[in-house]
Amino acid sequence: MADALCSTLVAPRAASVWLSKPTRDGVRRLKTAQEHERLLSTPVVAKTEHFVLHRLNVPSEDGLRASVLVSKRHARHAVTRNLIRRQLDALVQAHSDQLPPTRHLLRLIRPMNASYSSASSMQLKKAVRHELERLLLVNPSPLAP
Repeated sequence: MADALCSTLVAPRAASVWLSKPTRDGVRRLKTAQEHERLLSTPVVAKTEHFVLHRLNVPSEDGLRASVLVSKRHARHAVTRNLIRRQLDALVQAHSDQLPPTRHLLRLIRPMNASYSSASSMQLKKAVRHELERLLLVNPSPLAP
């Protein structure tokens, strides 16, 4: 019995990844690191106070793909990171007919304001939703260099 190790010490930690299964509207997430790297190498299409949008304007045969990069550096609480991801999912599902069938990558570039009452407050949710709507639904043109 003394030789048996706790399974949490032996088992490797699971990676935090999003599966590329379709949502109810057929929207898929970006799957591979190569897809993310390719999008990150494209110019920024639109920018708000906290987010930037990269878009690859090559029509995708498998439809709209969207993902978000939220680092722990800018959103320390997992609750906040998940809130941002869920807001993107909800927005893309609600407006998938208005978005082009291309690849979209949203990136959080600044920390969210610490003045919100909690990491999952309704005010934070509304602020994130408002910024994401401005990025995705305004039909942005590339920014000047």
